[in-house]
Amino acid sequence: MSASLCKKCWILTRPKGPDKPLLRRRRNWSHEDDETLLDAEAIIRARARGKPNAARPGRAALVQIFPDVGAQTAHGRIKKLLGLPGKQAYFELLEDAWYDIWVEYRGKEALPDPDPDSMTEFDLPAQIRLLRENIVKFDL
Repeated sequence: MSASLCKKCWILTRPKGPDKPLLRRRRNWSHEDDETLLDAEAIIRARARGKPNAARPGRAALVQIFPDVGAQTAHGRIKKLLGLPGKQAYFELLEDAWYDIWVEYRGKEALPDPDPDSMTEFDLPAQIRLLRENIVKFDL
């Protein structure tokens, strides 16, 4: 483990010397991080529609975007964001809008998705790009 500090994430670091305890640093979420996290969660939940409790293991796909954030930390942040006034309604509209686009584009050149039933084996950054290209969030 490195001895450097990371101001943006929870990270375990070991100060010089093997006998020193591990230090834990907290991630400071930016507005852009929050928007990316909500976009990713909308994509994961849309993929999980019709499957029992499938969004939970789908959060493992978040490592593609936030490699330094654990699933539990991401889940806690999502719960906090959706608890803000108006965010839950906005999020449901975002998820519904994405689901329609995903059904239309999946498996096509714009959105290659060899296994639409997989909750982790898909290109999450590419899907976020497509979501942002096709959904005007201000209109939701």
